[in-house]
Amino acid sequence: MRLGAHAETFLERLAFRLNLGPKPLAYTQAAFQFARIIMAASKAGLFEALHDGGRTD
Repeated sequence: MRLGAHAETFLERLAFRLNLGPKPLAYTQAAFQFARIIMAASKAGLFEALHDGGRTD
């Protein structure tokens, strides 16, 4: 999986192509969001629930 900024519109693609956007900031933001998701899943007990295996047949 790759984390980072992906241009969705023509103007975003143009800004990235002309190096007008702060790509390192976008990469840092993506990693920060991913870390928050992992912390929330841990706090909710998701990993402990998955440790015992799946609940389906």
